Amino acid sequence: MKVVVTGGGLAGLACTTELVAHGADVVLLETADRLGGQIRTTRDAGFLIEDGAATLDPSGDLCPEWAHDLGLGRDLVERRDLPMLVLLNGALDRVQSGDTAALFGLPAGSSAGEAAPVSLRDGMDSLVGAVVRSLAGKADLRSGNGAVALQRDGNAWTVSLEIGPALTADAIALTIPPRPAAWLVHPVDAAAARALSRLSARATVVVTLGFARSAVAHPLDAAGFTVPLEAAEPGLHSCAFSSSQFDNRAPADAVLLRAVIRPGRGELVGVTEADWANRAVELLAPLLGIRDDPLGAWVSRWPEAMPDYGPRYAADVGAARETLRSVGQIELAGAAYDGWGVDGAISSGRAAARRLLKRH
Repeated sequence: MKVVVTGGGLAGLACTTELVAHGADVVLLETADRLGGQIRTTRDAGFLIEDGAATLDPSGDLCPEWAHDLGLGRDLVERRDLPMLVLLNGALDRVQSGDTAALFGLPAGSSAGEAAPVSLRDGMDSLVGAVVRSLAGKADLRSGNGAVALQRDGNAWTVSLEIGPALTADAIALTIPPRPAAWLVHPVDAAAARALSRLSARATVVVTLGFARSAVAHPLDAAGFTVPLEAAEPGLHSCAFSSSQFDNRAPADAVLLRAVIRPGRGELVGVTEADWANRAVELLAPLLGIRDDPLGAWVSRWPEAMPDYGPRYAADVGAARETLRSVGQIELAGAAYDGWGVDGAISSGRAAARRLLKRH
């Protein structure tokens, strides 16, 4: 079976891994010039900055299991056992047990904040690098070249590319966000495109700041703090004390803070990186007693970072899947469709691969 996987994030990589393990011929397409999606690690001046996902999920064992399978078991590090704070009425306080899911804006029953997350000693992109190495010679991984059109020809798919000749495939795995997925499938299934276009997601801006330890009065004796969902749109969503959570995130005489901000309408592209950095400092300074300029600032913008799960969300995902399957061998995968975070992306990618294999 020949499969085209569109999207080179963790869902696409997990889907590809599962497919090649069962003998499929896979071409993975990624529009960006790098694989990994919302996992991106920057190393600068002794700081280790996670521009996107910073930890593996605290619930379940899928991510750690995969890391072990890829030879990264010794590189897994557990976050220090630190309390989580919450910003209430302008002051930081301890999170009460059982309140974490609502405070983080996670689906009911999520356990984030109640179990210690894990990360990778040398950064989250170690996972992406290990997956890519494991697929060498087994799959055709193409970054910098995405799918621009789908066409159904009898029992086969034709996939037109940004660069080069079209591909022919028996099956398609769409591991991209709902909006680009809707645009791709509209010519072959307008009903699925409409369902996908109703799936919304919140944009985020991640601003990571490095400071001399003497520049921050707060003891930073916590994992960080979060802001209740209703008070954070738009505005500050959370701040991780990265250098308190894990070793090897900052030089010995420095600290690293990772602020997540929800932008207002038009701000995602309309505000400069310098302005985002300044805004983050202004928001954090009165809370943490910051009294000097940062040693470094790193800004990342994520247009569709946080799926806006709601009562109709799952129904729209189901409707899109059902109508697409009536057209041919095509599956949706990713955290935007099936579950929260890194673990959700991996499990969704694997499940999509298994459904394609079962129907072949």
